[in-house]
Amino acid sequence: MNEKVEDQEVKNVRSYDVAPAQQYAEFMRTGWAPSDLEDLHPLEVVTYAFTRRQVLSAAFPNIRLVIPSGNFKTRSNDTEYVYRPHSAFAYYSGVQGADAVADSVLIMEPKADGGHDSYLYLHPRSTRETDAFYTDRKYGELWVGRHFTLDEAATVYQIQTRNVDNVEDLLRYSKETLLIRGEDALMDKLISVHAREAEFITFTSEQRLVKDEYEISQLQAAVDSTGRGFSDVIAAMPAAADHPRGERIVEGAFFGRARLEGNDIGYTTIAAAGSHACVLHWIRFDGAV
Repeated sequence: MNEKVEDQEVKNVRSYDVAPAQQYAEFMRTGWAPSDLEDLHPLEVVTYAFTRRQVLSAAFPNIRLVIPSGNFKTRSNDTEYVYRPHSAFAYYSGVQGADAVADSVLIMEPKADGGHDSYLYLHPRSTRETDAFYTDRKYGELWVGRHFTLDEAATVYQIQTRNVDNVEDLLRYSKETLLIRGEDALMDKLISVHAREAEFITFTSEQRLVKDEYEISQLQAAVDSTGRGFSDVIAAMPAAADHPRGERIVEGAFFGRARLEGNDIGYTTIAAAGSHACVLHWIRFDGAV
């Protein structure tokens, strides 16, 4: 077990959860083989994310900039929707897709000699020193899978990393701060509204309008995957024609490609055949092909 992994308190428990028996808790903390991730390298996006942060820094000198990834959105009780980080967070941090962890925050702290230092606050990998790795429903490793350690995240994203549980230690030092508001309840509570907040949000949105080389390559990759998705649909047509709900076979073929090569479909598939073909937003998919 990596000794540098940050310790965590047990949290996100429910009123009906029963604390593990002492013997069981002690057993669960022992016998784990080392499982550090070896040979990690910076992602291709990091140089582009760095350049984007430099542009943002120049536009808002001498002021703290806070860009949250966003909180989970509850679907029902203790079940959340599949997580997707805020677009500005992904753009400036380089953290994207399934690697993004809810409640992460990118903070750009102004320097006395100009520019900003960037810090990526996140939930690191669960330790084995507390019960959190198997009792924390939102972030525990045996509940939702492994996260990067702070050191691993720093290697991959090339940003200084810190435990998000300690973010208040930085924010308690009062200074002018701009926040993308409405994405993180704790940040909204801790940071006062600033007169330039709307300007900040507009700038971060408009900067993303002009695509850099990395974004163009990702758009092309998405186009290529979409083409393969349509090929999958063509290949599935005989099976679709043989089933009374063939529209769903069409839907599933395209969705399967999206899951294989990406994270999800960008928009709900419209698979409309026969009498449904003229329905612009047909999504019931209960018809024959």
